Amino acid sequence: MSNDALEGLTTPLTYRRYTDAVTRVKGRVVPQSYSVNNFEASIQPATADELEEMPQAERNKETLKLYTETELRPVDDDGKFAADIVEWRGKLWKVVSVKHYDETEIDLNHFKVMMTRT
Repeated sequence: MSNDALEGLTTPLTYRRYTDAVTRVKGRVVPQSYSVNNFEASIQPATADELEEMPQAERNKETLKLYTETELRPVDDDGKFAADIVEWRGKLWKVVSVKHYDETEIDLNHFKVMMTRT
């Protein structure tokens, strides 16, 4: 890791990055091929306030947040690419939102990722 802000607080994880545009079958996104990538993150439960900020359709799903130095990807605005999928403890989690905390006076450069169980 290039930044020590999360040092010692992270868990090794993998994520799937879909590399081809998605197709739709009966209105549902069907991802195509993907690559598997390793990264580290601090995993925490979502707070009630964070759940309120989630899209309406996602609020009642099991939700976790990650803090990581790896830029994960939610569904793009055009819906052409599927969201990254994180694997943790044998379960799959869809990246719903990503907020970048870039360089500040206290040298934090990381991403806050909200993800829901698939």
